Amino acid sequence: MSFKKIIRNTSYTSIGIFISRILGVVRDIFIANFFGASFILESFLVAFRLPNVFRSILGEGFSDIVVLPVLAEYKNNRERMYELARRLIVILSVVLFVVSALGVLLSRYMVFIIAPGFVADIEKFNLAVLFTRLMFFYLFFIGIASTLNAVLNSVKRFFVPAISGAILNLSFIIGILFFHKSLENWILVICVMTAGVLQMLLPLCFLRKQIIRGMARDSKGIFKDPDIRRISKLFIPRIWGSAIYQLSVFVDTVLCSFTMIVGPGAIAFIHYVNRFVQLPLAFIAVAISRVTMVDLSFYHKEDDLDKFKELLIFSVENVIFMVLPVTVFYIVFSKLIISVVFEHGAFSALYTAITAKVLISYSFGILFFCLIKIFVNAFYSLKDTMTPVKTSLVSLVFNIVLSGILIFVMGVSGVAVGSSIAALLNCYLLYKCLKIKIGSLDTGYIVYRFTKIFFLSIVAVLIPKFISIFLPANRYWLLVLVLLQISILFFAGGLLLRIKQVEYLKKWLMKRLKR
Repeated sequence: MSFKKIIRNTSYTSIGIFISRILGVVRDIFIANFFGASFILESFLVAFRLPNVFRSILGEGFSDIVVLPVLAEYKNNRERMYELARRLIVILSVVLFVVSALGVLLSRYMVFIIAPGFVADIEKFNLAVLFTRLMFFYLFFIGIASTLNAVLNSVKRFFVPAISGAILNLSFIIGILFFHKSLENWILVICVMTAGVLQMLLPLCFLRKQIIRGMARDSKGIFKDPDIRRISKLFIPRIWGSAIYQLSVFVDTVLCSFTMIVGPGAIAFIHYVNRFVQLPLAFIAVAISRVTMVDLSFYHKEDDLDKFKELLIFSVENVIFMVLPVTVFYIVFSKLIISVVFEHGAFSALYTAITAKVLISYSFGILFFCLIKIFVNAFYSLKDTMTPVKTSLVSLVFNIVLSGILIFVMGVSGVAVGSSIAALLNCYLLYKCLKIKIGSLDTGYIVYRFTKIFFLSIVAVLIPKFISIFLPANRYWLLVLVLLQISILFFAGGLLLRIKQVEYLKKWLMKRLKR
């Protein structure tokens, strides 16, 4: 096993995801500037959430959780891999068409379930229903795109799938910037539908020979294919796992829809903060899990448990290394971050104060959100679909009860705190179950690495916090200076503490400078 190759592939994936997420931040800057926390934005966010739920189950959920591990078993037999992919796309196209049609027909009932608080404002409710009907067309295109991206991941072409999300964000940026005045309230919905078509066409351009050719031939006798039957059996329990996860996302939306309890704009505040939560989750956890999923599935098939555990511990260690400094940075500089990024146009200083509190509340759970992704994919590589479902169900019930109590005390921040604590519980349960399944994971080593990196993160962030008190710079330059100081302190401290990821980065930089 080559950790250098894994790090390199993770870097390609991370760069693609990073580009997408940075564009996502730019997208939300434009949205915040033009829409603030208005009822139009809240209606759009609820409408966008519904097709996204099915996208997570039938799109990324189906491709990453079910398709990718099976395709990875044929990484040495490309022709069989592409044949299986063509048959999966045929089946998925039919399923997506039916689900999209049902979504359009049942939009009113879906909005009522996900945002019951909107009933008190009939204009907001009706607008959310209309937006939902239009955006269910997005589901069909993004569902196909997710399976095509899984095929690219299976052949270890990680950059294109990683950058796919950038298309959606670019669509928003260009649409809002140039067509906001002419399309007004419809611009957000139109941007989503345009992006869906483009997101499907991007991976198809790279797979047109392998996928389009032979599609008609492989459409015959699909359900006689043993791998298709195996994937169908795997999908049933795994769809429950994805559904339970989406229910936990619904908890936030349902609770935030009750304006009389959490205050106006709560759904928008949660959305803006999720941009920062999703940045390390996608840039770090998703990147690592996608790259290692292929090898973990292969090691399981080869019954090589030692390499499986070695790669899993390596993944956990890298998540800790990259997430902890981000978490501390978010907590200490939350108000400055939100102010610089969003406080423009319709986004007021009051919105900044509320959103900063929500960011702090969510930050405590970021590490656990990321580790959950790693542990769940480890179970899927082991072909164990039920354990993640059981742990997610326990944490979901806990989240509903805790968040439902905390919103009366903390408002919208209570939703974030409840989600963070529930993530901690889920992470702990997954870890304990994984140890039972594969044996010891060298807990002492993980704790030792965690302690060193946590100490370094605290020092690297608190020193700039103290220095910033005496700096006269405006908020934009202040954030730049803070980030520069944190980077230098973390890098120097990492070398002093002999953190191997920092040492690897030093060697990589030295090689580039010598060229």
